[in-house]
Amino acid sequence: IRQSIILRPQLDPVVRRQAKLDLGIDYRRAGFYGRAAAVFEELAAEDAKAVEPLRHLVQIHEELKEWDKAGAFSEKLAKRTGRRDLAALAHYQVEIGQVHWDKGFPSHAQAAFQKALKYNPICVEAFLRLGDLKHREGKLKKAVALWRRAAEVAPDRAYLVFGRLGRVAAQLRDPAGIEEFLIQMAELPGHPFGCQARLALARIHLMTGRPDKARDQLEKALAMDPGCLEAHQELGRLSLTEGSDQDIRAVFNRLLEAVSERESVFQCRQCGLEIHHHTWRCPQCGAWETTGLKQTRTAPPAPLAEPSAPAPTAPPAPNPNGFGTPSG
Repeated sequence: IRQSIILRPQLDPVVRRQAKLDLGIDYRRAGFYGRAAAVFEELAAEDAKAVEPLRHLVQIHEELKEWDKAGAFSEKLAKRTGRRDLAALAHYQVEIGQVHWDKGFPSHAQAAFQKALKYNPICVEAFLRLGDLKHREGKLKKAVALWRRAAEVAPDRAYLVFGRLGRVAAQLRDPAGIEEFLIQMAELPGHPFGCQARLALARIHLMTGRPDKARDQLEKALAMDPGCLEAHQELGRLSLTEGSDQDIRAVFNRLLEAVSERESVFQCRQCGLEIHHHTWRCPQCGAWETTGLKQTRTAPPAPLAEPSAPAPTAPPAPNPNGFGTPSG
């Protein structure tokens, strides 16, 4: 139908462009990305001020994971709107770097991650990936510095750093700097992941042979978040190796009391979408680095229902045909 409209010789140019745009959208929804891209590129070339075709081209190449092309069309879009999406451009480079890394080209990966930080100096994912790369190279101090920087620029995503710091601390001769940093993060007023910082610190103490300090940090973690199952698990393992039977029973009973239905709620700052996992890009509006922790909801476990006698069963109704019981 749209193609027949477009072919009408006397059709108003504005109506024709809208019909072509709708045709491109139909192609995209049907999964014909090549045809859709061709239509949108033609529209963008016909009208030097059109922005909607370029937006679709950016989204198509994001969906196809063609990050170079997504970046190129994003820059073209910026020339028409006067606004560069630096967060998106940075994440394209992170994705390009990850492809290089997976293919075994760490130097190319590093260059892409560094380019991401030129676009957006507070791109958390770029700091994390650079730190991971340095860790793999055995440059532990550089890795720690990059991970710490990620936590500093985005405290609401610091939980992505804690596990990394905990794993590398045992490999350092002096993990005191990491421990001090984790304590600082745990003691930040209103920090949503203070419990996770305490948990990472406890694991460092366990790996370095300090079970008493580990227990102290686990107790503090549970004081901050009584329903943190990971902390309960670590405390349980510690009690199995270091505690008495009485300690083990106490930990088990405490765990039973803490079990509840919990969910972390993340919300996009741009469109308001609520989801239950961290993501770098909002699945609804497509914005990058706009989702942050809103709250963690904890509901007490439902009480066990008292057993009750089964309800009396009515006798089956007679079959009007006179054969056995009625069929469903």
